[in-house]
Amino acid sequence: MIAISSFNSFKNVTISGHKNIVLKVVVLCQKLGARTIPLNINIPSHCNLMKPIINEFKSILDVIVFNHPKIPFINNVDAKCEYHPKTIKKALVRQLYCPVNWYDSIKYIINKNFVYVIEFSTQQTLSHISKNITNKINYSRIYKPQGLNITLQKYFNK
Repeated sequence: MIAISSFNSFKNVTISGHKNIVLKVVVLCQKLGARTIPLNINIPSHCNLMKPIINEFKSILDVIVFNHPKIPFINNVDAKCEYHPKTIKKALVRQLYCPVNWYDSIKYIINKNFVYVIEFSTQQTLSHISKNITNKINYSRIYKPQGLNITLQKYFNK
């Protein structure tokens, strides 16, 4: 099995699936002139191969108390804001097995006139991709707990 796991831009998609099939598709895409970048991910993120762990993931989310967000929470599968903890949890579960719609999420952010985006990651992959879509957004990356406080102070305690 193989599937598109993220629509990053018109020129950039990510695929997930069984490793041997992904590698065959990569070779085929390279032969057709595509530039490929292997990601160091050991799970088939954002595709149906993740469905077997849905219940386990739901049970983990069930013990975490989610409050109503004070800042917009973008559901990047449907490219829209979620405001209720229950729908945020459902969106997080769906993100396991549905493709990320990053391009439309960034367009949604632009249309809502949001100017700050916080990426929770050890790398700046999504903010880098997003800069190819628009230069109207300020990005911050958080990958350590103390980074959250620094970022929140930077944007909200001016």
